[in-house]
Amino acid sequence: MRFINQQPDFKHTAMSGYRRPYTLEEERLMLRYIIENKGYYQLRGRAFWETMEVELKTQRTWQSLKEHFRKYMYNKIQNPLYQLTADEADQIRDGYINSANEKPKVVTLPQKDLHQYLTDSSDTD
Repeated sequence: MRFINQQPDFKHTAMSGYRRPYTLEEERLMLRYIIENKGYYQLRGRAFWETMEVELKTQRTWQSLKEHFRKYMYNKIQNPLYQLTADEADQIRDGYINSANEKPKVVTLPQKDLHQYLTDSSDTD
């Protein structure tokens, strides 16, 4: 077994298929990270979780963090064991819901034929 910072590296254990359960401490740490970094509206994305993986150093992948939040923590965000204020829980819930309702922005360019695009780009040189 490999060790990182004197702790077992659970990402690379020899026991294939073993999943170490999340602890309450890890879940609280994730929630504190979301609140302190105001990541309420980034919870459905990828970059926020990738950054969390690096900064928290929990020996969990960003995919695992995101899926655990989505599947297990979100539905019980009011759990008193998480020690969140009502406002903090509401901000997380509202951010998660509203980030799903955002429509992708579609940029439409004015119609030009290919010759106009080529001519316009050569004028800037």
